[in-house]
Amino acid sequence: MNHSDRDRPSDRTGRAVWMLHPAALLAFTWLVTAALQPAFFAPENFALMLARSAPDMILAAGLTVVLMAGRIDLSLGAVMGLVAVVASSPAVAAAPWPLRMAILLGTGAACGVIHGWLIGRRQIPAFLATGSLFFVWEALARALQGASTTVCLPVASLPHPPSTAAVIATTAGLLLAGQWVLTHTICGPRLRALGSHPEIIRRAGLPTIPLTLGLLVLSGTAAATAALLDSPSPQTWHPAAHHSLSALAAALLGGARLRGGHGSIIPGAIAGVLIVQSLISYWPTTPTPAHASCLGLGLLLAAALSIDSLRHYSTSPYEELWRRG
Repeated sequence: MNHSDRDRPSDRTGRAVWMLHPAALLAFTWLVTAALQPAFFAPENFALMLARSAPDMILAAGLTVVLMAGRIDLSLGAVMGLVAVVASSPAVAAAPWPLRMAILLGTGAACGVIHGWLIGRRQIPAFLATGSLFFVWEALARALQGASTTVCLPVASLPHPPSTAAVIATTAGLLLAGQWVLTHTICGPRLRALGSHPEIIRRAGLPTIPLTLGLLVLSGTAAATAALLDSPSPQTWHPAAHHSLSALAAALLGGARLRGGHGSIIPGAIAGVLIVQSLISYWPTTPTPAHASCLGLGLLLAAALSIDSLRHYSTSPYEELWRRG
């Protein structure tokens, strides 16, 4: 097969695919961060960043699994805030530890059940279902907390926040377990097949509705787990949308695709979160206009979407056909 130069769909993109790898993006980000902020890699600062990144890593890992199957969950930040508000209520805080964990994880799972029912059974697009329920969970959290309608939804601190070592160890264990399931069980290939070739899944007779329900329950439980690992101070409160959009940016930077079929927890989701957190750590800590943080996150998400588009184009069937020649 002969091709002229103008027939090449993405020659430059194809040669630069390695630059879009999550590890390469993370290395470039850290080089820039080290040049602009030399104290960033001090052991105490780096350990603190890992602990602060733990909730986002859980969120990004859960969202990555959902994206692999060609779905999306935009409600993670609101579910996380709702679980944190429930955790701070006197009745739940006074309950025994096992019951308290069951209530909080069950709250996240219940939100996932509703998402899965709307998407799988009622065939509502995941973008619309989870995007609209984001506001429902946020409003419910405000009602339970009695907060006024401010721009920022305060994520309530837990009565007994975990230590830094416990947060890092728990997060590492959960991420390793999730990656093992994706690489050593049938779940990983099925999710990728559902995201990239859904018709094959249907023809094989595999039930897609229970799989979709399970995915959304998993993402809701991940949001609840992130709330348990998070204990922000009033100075670090973020809007619920901040958690959702930063998790989406991290998942895309980590190699997950909006079109489905691709993604990994290790190194993908972890690298994506470290990229986002490294960039956020350089943002000004002094009081700034409220729109400045939103602008930075918006630009970061736009960059992640652009990288996702480049990755898709560089590995499109036409490009692969051209390479085989």
